[in-house]
Amino acid sequence: MVKVTVKGEEYSVKGTFDFGYIGLFQDEKISLYDLEESVLVPEEDRWGDEWEETARIFGIKGTSDEAVAEALINYINNLEAKVQKHIREINNNLIAKMAEQWQDCGTPFWEASDKLFLPEHMAEFEKIQETDDFDATISSIVCDYIERPNNGTEEKCDAEAEMRRIFPLFDWDKFLSNMKPLHAGPTYDGCLHFEISDGFGAHIFCCAVATLDEELRFLRWDNM
Repeated sequence: MVKVTVKGEEYSVKGTFDFGYIGLFQDEKISLYDLEESVLVPEEDRWGDEWEETARIFGIKGTSDEAVAEALINYINNLEAKVQKHIREINNNLIAKMAEQWQDCGTPFWEASDKLFLPEHMAEFEKIQETDDFDATISSIVCDYIERPNNGTEEKCDAEAEMRRIFPLFDWDKFLSNMKPLHAGPTYDGCLHFEISDGFGAHIFCCAVATLDEELRFLRWDNM
């Protein structure tokens, strides 16, 4: 949970935002920079149609700094609760993005740290890789999660279980527990953004960014 203080265009965020495998964002890594031209404006500019729409999106009751801070506290903490409610699907969608990248570019984990490589499973992996099921499984994962809601309204495959099955020589536990959260926070239009890198040379996630809409779809994905 977070605590927010606001003084005009200046703000401070303290606390944590638990984003599952994406990471635990704390204090300054919970960013409000996308709100600087809409919510975090001088009090004398909090009026008119644009401000009314902003106040509606974020539930701001009044124009004072205290009203803005209280609304942002509630808004961000409610976002975290929503993410936690559907964390399994969100975690799966992150792994589906790995499947999408590996489908397009091969298997980058060969270039990553040897700390992620489990050579005792090489023979098992080579056997799986030779089957039609290998490519079909990756395609199925990618198709299931591309811009699909992660709010429990649509049934999708278990991306994590499937990727663990077909990539047994990749140390999933070590990789997923060492994500590097860069920043996350609400956007001006009521969505949620994040940026992450991995903890193993950024071979798999390098300043990867995404925006989640109200149905927790992964939109505007870019893995630099």
